[in-house]
Amino acid sequence: KSKPLWKQREFGMHFMMPLVKDGHLFGFAGRNPPDTEFKCVNLATGELVWTKDYRWQIDGQVEGLFRGSLLQAGKRVFALGEDGILAEIEITPEGTKEIQRARLFTAREAWTLPSLHRGLLYVVQNGTDPGTGKKARVICYDLRGK
Repeated sequence: KSKPLWKQREFGMHFMMPLVKDGHLFGFAGRNPPDTEFKCVNLATGELVWTKDYRWQIDGQVEGLFRGSLLQAGKRVFALGEDGILAEIEITPEGTKEIQRARLFTAREAWTLPSLHRGLLYVVQNGTDPGTGKKARVICYDLRGK
């Protein structure tokens, strides 16, 4: 009969995709954008190791990754925020660091997990971008380099 090893109430995930790496669980916890944070939990003990708030002030607006999803590609880790920001981040049990970020589009509910195949990153824009008028679509980015 199986039984829980531990329970962690501070790591409540709504629907975001976490990532297991180096004996730790990394992910965006929280139900709504105001209460979301990026967290790290020790898999063996369930102990909350650290918390990071991935938000920025841009042109007077608060932007961030909020309810983001994670994707590991080799040694690289990508986080797709729910409104179209893609960030490459470094994650370790000691902390997290932003490597680079870009706004791919401005549309709410980008909740579909990005996928990577043979160096091509596929991202789903689930809603219409109010700035460009572009409707829901799949966008492919070439990360293979030259």
